Amino acid sequence: MSQLRLRASPPAVPTGLVPRRHLETLLTRSATLPVTLLSAGPGSGKTLSVASWLSGGGFRGGTAWLTVDVTDNDLAAFWADVLGALTVGDVLPTDSALREVLPAAGFGPAQALQVRAGLAELPVPVLLVLDDFQEITDTAVLDS
Repeated sequence: MSQLRLRASPPAVPTGLVPRRHLETLLTRSATLPVTLLSAGPGSGKTLSVASWLSGGGFRGGTAWLTVDVTDNDLAAFWADVLGALTVGDVLPTDSALREVLPAAGFGPAQALQVRAGLAELPVPVLLVLDDFQEITDTAVLDS
């Protein structure tokens, strides 16, 4: 779980990072939407901007982070990592049904419904950051 713990933690925000107030305002507004896509060229500061916004209290609720990589192009691996990130982010209550989902045993429509129901039952809003999502190319993962 140590590698997942690294991937499930936002990067440290360096001191002296120039705040992007307009972007932070847009992120705060979009945090109430089901999905927000932050898109810009490589090296433009997307990851650090989101990490800085989160560290500054930009979202009032639970947060979880997952830096996606090519190993997540497998349905079971992707959902195991997402659920692991929610666990590492400490946003799942101890009695959450999401703690019972075991993607490694197989992940299909029934498990997708279980995850959807478990997310809907969370007591506070949760923001899940999927950093480097462009690494996902598998159709089954994208469809899920």
